[in-house]
Amino acid sequence: MKRTYQPSKIKRKRTHGFR
Repeated sequence: MKRTYQPSKIKRKRTHGFR
């Protein structure tokens, strides 16, 4: 699980949606 994407986006949907 690399945190290269924006952390603010995962904060809204920290589920398997940002994947």
